[in-house]
Amino acid sequence: MKAISLIIVRLGLGGVFLLSLYGQLILIPSVDPSGYPGSEGISYRLYAYMAAAVLGLVCVQVILFSSWMLLNLIQRDTILTAKAFRWVDAVIWATGAAVALAGGVALHSAITGRVRGPIGVFDEFDAMILCVGVGIAFGLLVIILRGLLRKAIELKSEIAEVI
Repeated sequence: MKAISLIIVRLGLGGVFLLSLYGQLILIPSVDPSGYPGSEGISYRLYAYMAAAVLGLVCVQVILFSSWMLLNLIQRDTILTAKAFRWVDAVIWATGAAVALAGGVALHSAITGRVRGPIGVFDEFDAMILCVGVGIAFGLLVIILRGLLRKAIELKSEIAEVI
């Protein structure tokens, strides 16, 4: 990768990481449960959803940090080593945890009957199902790319033996 590409990707990762910290430390804790109509007696649900949101952002931060470390390996031209598997596996596990969280929130939302949001057409339940679907697709893509990385490392070692 060219140096300018690495800088642009690192700036993007850093910006998204800072936005996730802002959401995690400022936006989510500032939610007031009394501001929602019909929220009497269900504030515990909101706190559970807030905890799931914070944990989901932790999963995103793990993915961002792992991506940063993979960029370091690319920069040092050591991406085709066994070290890369540690970071790719971290992305896979963090994606799985985020999908499980989103699925759990969607399931809880469906079971408790809270499936219509304030927007009406596209509500929280739909958003959670969308997050689960996108997360599964992303996880499968990373698993495929992990297999490609494994094959590239095998081919590199075979070429090294021939030379």
